[in-house]
Formats: sequence, structure tokens, C-alpha cells
Amino acid sequence: MDSLRLEGKVAIVTGAAPRGEGLGIGKATAILFSWLGAKVVLVNRTEAKAQALQRQIENEGGTCSIVVAGVTEPVQVEMMANTAVFLASDESRWVTGTSLLVDGGLAVLKDRH
Repeated sequence: MDSLRLEGKVAIVTGAAPRGEGLGIGKATAILFSWLGAKVVLVNRTEAKAQALQRQIENEGGTCSIVVAGVTEPVQVEMMANTAVFLASDESRWVTGTSLLVDGGLAVLKDRH
């Protein structure tokens, strides 16, 4: 398996952090995609659990962002998509870790660790 075959790609993983203990499909997918070189957008309803996963991925050398959202809300789904498009762009180097400006709107991505 090519170890960086997703390098330069952005992967949105919804339900990224499991509610309970254990790995879970979303968490496993986010970790695998980061190992394969993708910038991962962790989408989760619970920010604290997403932050724990973000720390794990970043401690292993991966890159990820958090969007606190649910996939049943159209505005939140649009925010997820805009975040992914921005991270895939040449302008993504301007992400500060505390907020992210996307298409004239503001998606707050707080880094609280």
C-alpha cells in the first residue's frame, strides 16, 4: 500500500469521534486517511471528543480540522463542504487554528488543547 496515496487530498469524516469507548468506524477512517496523507476534516456533534481525536492525529504527524456539526442541518453541511474546499485550496496555509474564513463566511474552528 502506498503510504501517502491521499497526499494533497481532503477527506471529510462525519461521525468522526465515537460516543462511547473504542475505535468506531469514523475514528478508524479518520486515522487511516491521515496516515495516508489526507488533510482530514473531523465532523462531529461533540467537540470534546473531536478534539481528543484531533490531538491523536496531530501527535502522529497528521493534519486535521474540526467542524462541530450534524449532517441533518443543511447550513452545517454547507459549512463542512466549504471547509474542505478551502483546505484543498492554495490559500489553506492561512488557517490559524482558531478560526477559518471560508467564502466570506466564518466557520469557527477552536483549538482548545
